[in-house]
Amino acid sequence: MTVIKPEYWFDDVGAAMDYYEKVLGFTTLSANVREGKVGHAEMQFGDSTPLVFTSTSPGPGIVKAMLDKMATGALRGVGIMLLVDVGDADMNSYYEDIKSKGAKFVEPLEQKPWGTWMFRVEDPYGHIITFEKP
Repeated sequence: MTVIKPEYWFDDVGAAMDYYEKVLGFTTLSANVREGKVGHAEMQFGDSTPLVFTSTSPGPGIVKAMLDKMATGALRGVGIMLLVDVGDADMNSYYEDIKSKGAKFVEPLEQKPWGTWMFRVEDPYGHIITFEKP
């Protein structure tokens, strides 16, 4: 089976993991610690596909390629948002729980015209995460 894992870059992977675990309820699957700092980790929500958390200094080749693209205006596809289907979880309880833990809401919990319940949060690093229950 082929698995595609979204990769998110953070300037402090350990702090990002702490936020995703304590505030949003994600689970840590693995963490690679180098020189006392987490350089790479995998986390998941429920039984979802794991997310890869990587340090913003993944290697000079990747950074140079992105800087070159930014300089020419050719960098596209940046700003991917995360969409989390909460499955069988009680959406109201989950919303109130993360609200009490300090989540920053971009959009409050509401039922959309097509019937899906959803809300959006922004993590401390600027990533937008949509939580939904179809």
